[in-house]
Amino acid sequence: LGAVFPAAEICGNGLDEDCSGSDMTQPDEHEYNNSCDQCTWLGDDPTITLNATFDNPSDEWDYFCFNGIDNISIPGLGEHVKVELSNQAIGMDADIYLWRGASFTSAVSSCEGGTSSDIGNDNGTAQLIGPGDESLDWVETGTLGTNDSGIFIIGVKSWEATGFGCAKAYQLYVKGLK
Repeated sequence: LGAVFPAAEICGNGLDEDCSGSDMTQPDEHEYNNSCDQCTWLGDDPTITLNATFDNPSDEWDYFCFNGIDNISIPGLGEHVKVELSNQAIGMDADIYLWRGASFTSAVSSCEGGTSSDIGNDNGTAQLIGPGDESLDWVETGTLGTNDSGIFIIGVKSWEATGFGCAKAYQLYVKGLK
């Protein structure tokens, strides 16, 4: 009396309807990238568009990282790192963040500490309230003799509290230090 029997699984709702021992998730090709130190490596100064997802209710962050190589330091002609978040699934609200460090360890430390001095959202609309496309444009110092090379970590934070499924997709465009 009152027994619960297996039922069809609803992906990403945090419940185990089919009694398999866990909720069904659909990780994308970039998982497991849910912490600063497990960021998906994108290589040296990439120019890439990624299709990614938040695949379950506890997947609040996705992290991507790359090596930024400073090729030119001429005042007024500084290189940029551009990040754009677009095509968010209906009802999704995500923000983008950018941290930089001289090494992977220092970039991770900055990311984990949320160090505001290295969060690159002051030249873009990276933390809008509500859903919508977001962008940031980090400009190197451009000071002659200054090397702005380093490891950059991009964070994509989901603020959605309800309505999770396995189809919470977004598109992320990344242009390295160029």
